[in-house]
Amino acid sequence: MNKFIIFLILLGLLYGCEKVEINQEEFSEDNVVVTESEKVEIFDDGLDKAFEELDLIDKENYGNLREFKVKARQWEFEPSVIEVNSNDYVVLYVTSSDIVHSFVMPEFNVDNILEPGKTEVIMFTADKVGTFGFRCSGDCNGGHFEMNGVLVVKE
Repeated sequence: MNKFIIFLILLGLLYGCEKVEINQEEFSEDNVVVTESEKVEIFDDGLDKAFEELDLIDKENYGNLREFKVKARQWEFEPSVIEVNSNDYVVLYVTSSDIVHSFVMPEFNVDNILEPGKTEVIMFTADKVGTFGFRCSGDCNGGHFEMNGVLVVKE
């Protein structure tokens, strides 16, 4: 547990805080893999190396680093289904492509505002098994409440 806390501190120093703005040019087509179920996974060598070099993930207890690029737009999330294994460390790069949205997943204490064109980095450990909904909780009369998806955490 102490190693995990040290990692979070180092990660905070690396990025400056939990929420990080990422320039969209950083996501090249070479780094994106789209599977049949429209899951999008980003491979970030820097973060992966940080886990390996600092030996912060005990593969038996914490699982793997899993990264996903998620796009929010009127009125959907893409992908709308994200699958991980129990105890995986999950990093979501969530970007709104049109208007202000939010990304809320209460079971993992996630509640982020998504400004158009900016990427929010959301990090958590998938330490619960099951299917957990995520949604937009926007205040306007549009289709924000229809924007939802699920995180599936398998044992």
